[in-house]
Amino acid sequence: MDVVIDGYPCKSLSKQNSQARSFLDESSKSGEGFKALKDYVDYASPSVIICENVGVMAHSRRGFGGEKPIEIQQHQFNIRGYFGFYQTVNSKQFGLRQCRTRVYSIYVKKIEGNTKFL
Repeated sequence: MDVVIDGYPCKSLSKQNSQARSFLDESSKSGEGFKALKDYVDYASPSVIICENVGVMAHSRRGFGGEKPIEIQQHQFNIRGYFGFYQTVNSKQFGLRQCRTRVYSIYVKKIEGNTKFL
């Protein structure tokens, strides 16, 4: 089984960035990183894709037409033949002293007859 684990740049998505950009903007760091991941998936067709990024991935972004990056990501992998889910997690839930919210997502290549996730 081949697995891709990716955490592309979040700079363009960050609420702390006064020059934030759309997730779909491939000239932004986040958009460029996501495009590179899609290109790799198109090339290698891995069995499993695991992604990690900032919590804002799961939020609607007002300044960008209400785009919700996690939904864009899910759609892009779905049209490439993957199904999956995501979970928002805070590091404090695991006993760490810092409060860091992250979105983890797992996508599995659809196989004929396979209707269950893992």
